[in-house]
Amino acid sequence: MEPQAMELRKVALTTVVISILIAVLLQVAFGVSAANLPYKIGGIATGISLFWLLFDKYLWQFKFFRLFGWMTSTPNLNGRWEGTVHRHGEAKSHGFAMEITQTNSKIKYYTYSKNSVGESIVCTLTADSLHHRFSLASIWKCKTKSLSTLGQYDDFTGASLMALHQEKDKMVLRDFYFTDRNPQTKGKLDLIWVGKERKGQL
Repeated sequence: MEPQAMELRKVALTTVVISILIAVLLQVAFGVSAANLPYKIGGIATGISLFWLLFDKYLWQFKFFRLFGWMTSTPNLNGRWEGTVHRHGEAKSHGFAMEITQTNSKIKYYTYSKNSVGESIVCTLTADSLHHRFSLASIWKCKTKSLSTLGQYDDFTGASLMALHQEKDKMVLRDFYFTDRNPQTKGKLDLIWVGKERKGQL
């Protein structure tokens, strides 16, 4: 597994194509001669930078840019995920929700259950060598009701590796996690993507 980052070959090729298109536009639409194009490098660089800023934040989510992974193969996990958390040693599962905010290069999530809230501290997408299987690796923090003292809350951190699966028409995240809570806890999550709307609660 390796971190899923901006794919440099695609970035380089797209940058060359955009540069050529801007140069042609300057010559055809604005009458800039080929000899004067070097003096327009600042404008060309600005145009390219603006494109990549928009791409990283918004454009990468559109199907046109994602078709066959020609511009990006990063999976779009934005939105709300719902399911259950099963803590090791407990007889039943509990309701759980995760809300993800993502650009093409960054990802962050918040979690909600009946008695706790949490958020990622460090979070990255990983991919296998063929970019066919993706996982979400993270270190996170959580605030939850104390196991031993009524009315008190515990703060602790944990680590997770969530595997992304496509099951028919549904995206699913499954993981195993462990924490530094005292006593230490561990368990697993099963989550299904339910939509783009975020609620900020379970």
